[in-house]
Amino acid sequence: MEKDINLNIVDRDYFYFLDKEGHLWHEGTEIIDPQFLFTIFRSLQKTSDGKFLTKCQGENCFVETEDVPYIVQDIAFHKDSKGNLQQADLLFSGGFMEILDPKTLFVSSSNVLYCRVRKGEFLARFTRKAYFQLTPFLHEERRDHYYLAMKGEHFPITEQAPSV
Repeated sequence: MEKDINLNIVDRDYFYFLDKEGHLWHEGTEIIDPQFLFTIFRSLQKTSDGKFLTKCQGENCFVETEDVPYIVQDIAFHKDSKGNLQQADLLFSGGFMEILDPKTLFVSSSNVLYCRVRKGEFLARFTRKAYFQLTPFLHEERRDHYYLAMKGEHFPITEQAPSV
């Protein structure tokens, strides 16, 4: 006679912390596995109460942020034959990549550059390195008013998050 074996698999919740430089931490240890980081950033969702969550092998992974859930680590530029910017690929921890929507660029009151990512649903903060990579394509229109030159257009950098 076969015996029924009841395997109760308990869903667990894991809690992570993302600092403003884009380092992901779990219980005091930095997570550096590129595949895990890619999975987190590719599938991050907002909960109804404003938290950030992703599922990892069926388990809940909550991400608390020091600032915003996406931190631009690096930028890959695509230029035309004259050196004019045509596209900027934003690179995040774990190799997750998103194309910059230049209409969403803005600077905070503390002079930090941000944009929107993932179809406008999330904010992304530029690291100092990423900001400096972008500066050759930033121009001052008039005193303290800047724009990004891309695709032959001028995209103003606003002083608050544009609605998308």
